[in-house]
Amino acid sequence: MFAANRRTAFDFKAEGVEGIPDGMTIDIDGNLWIAVFDGSKVIKVDPRKGKKIDQINFPTKNVTSVAFGGENLDILYVTSAKHFLSEEELKAQPTAGALFEVRNLGTKGLAPGFNYRGPF
Repeated sequence: MFAANRRTAFDFKAEGVEGIPDGMTIDIDGNLWIAVFDGSKVIKVDPRKGKKIDQINFPTKNVTSVAFGGENLDILYVTSAKHFLSEEELKAQPTAGALFEVRNLGTKGLAPGFNYRGPF
């Protein structure tokens, strides 16, 4: 069943964000964290306003997914890929394909099984 109140949470093109939205997760504040494939970053979006509120840059082009983890769900794990990179790009991006760990974000993820309904 689809929600009757569907809307765009964030428009990459309109907001000038280069890259392709890939994996994403939501934090306890209702903000969306989006891995940007071909964009070297993860963006934090307020889906209520449709605006980017933060960005984390990575030393590799193809950022693929994000998930909160750790004992307190306060660590953001970020995956990346080697796919679609030339030999030259792979040499310039030795961390391509790595798993990154980001701490001290001031937020945390939702517990498993939590049914976030949001303010919509």
